[in-house]
Amino acid sequence: MKAYLFGLLLPLAAHAEIYKCTGPDGKLNLTDRPCGQGESAEVVNIPPPPESPYERETREARESIARSDARIAELEERARQRRIAQASRYWGRTLREGLSLGMTSDEVLALDAWGFPDDKNTTESKRLVREQWVYRTDIDNEHERMYLYFHNGRLVTIQD
Repeated sequence: MKAYLFGLLLPLAAHAEIYKCTGPDGKLNLTDRPCGQGESAEVVNIPPPPESPYERETREARESIARSDARIAELEERARQRRIAQASRYWGRTLREGLSLGMTSDEVLALDAWGFPDDKNTTESKRLVREQWVYRTDIDNEHERMYLYFHNGRLVTIQD
């Protein structure tokens, strides 16, 4: 009988304390209310039940989603920073920032707004190496381009 009462009160363990009350006549009573006068009282500490497979799976799924959400936020922030950097770079290109005729190809590569071209075409003859460097100037329109022409490593033409 005691075990039966105890089993009935188990679901209450998560919500309230369980009191083990022994009356003057020795009768045992388990309750969720403090014991009455004249009864000896003892609080029964019932450990929480172990996590069920469903609860574990649910918890792990939530943790996985939280990690995924954090990773997605991190990747979105990186993409945003890249777009800002690219837009800044393209904006600088349209202003011909830092370019001047006669610069070497290494000097152009060293400029933050220019750096490596998006495409490069080379023509070599006996005395002359011609290079065409192609840069995109609009992040949203791949057809907006700027061309730099080099003869033997020197910038000779800037074409919008």
